[in-house]
Amino acid sequence: MKKSISLLLFALLAIGGYCQSASDAKPKDRRIWDRIFIGGDVSLTFGSVTVIGATPTVGYMITNKWSAGIGATYLYFSQNIQGFGRYNTSIYGGNVFSRYLITDQIFAQSEYHVLNVDAYDFEQDDFARKNIPIWYVGGGYRASVGSNTFVMIMVLFDLIEDLNSPYSNPQIRGGISIGL
Repeated sequence: MKKSISLLLFALLAIGGYCQSASDAKPKDRRIWDRIFIGGDVSLTFGSVTVIGATPTVGYMITNKWSAGIGATYLYFSQNIQGFGRYNTSIYGGNVFSRYLITDQIFAQSEYHVLNVDAYDFEQDDFARKNIPIWYVGGGYRASVGSNTFVMIMVLFDLIEDLNSPYSNPQIRGGISIGL
């Protein structure tokens, strides 16, 4: 596992170095606001399990192919557990991401999250708030729906797979990105 993570880190650093080639340099005639984008996704699930959440993001186009940004996550989670009643909790946290356009539509992405979840603590035999690390790598497809607006779908895999993570592999997400 350590060898796989080391190879992945090396690959991400290599991508970052490649992103700064002369053919992909930041154009000097573009203002800083032209390189900023906002976006995110919304989660809605209803039934015996209810999930309502949002993940807004803001990013910056470092070059014409490489972008990076930050985001926040909030999820309300409610589940009706047979024999125990309804369990409700909030999940919240933040993330940083890096995205590289392989083509105009296909991209690779790496993203690191820290989520604060209500997890079972075996030592105290009760639930306690814990920070859970999640490191996603994967890629996706984006389609233009306007001059500077894209809808995206991506498949991401958590390399850490913490037992208390609220997500399972793979994570399939859709979202929107709007350039300012």
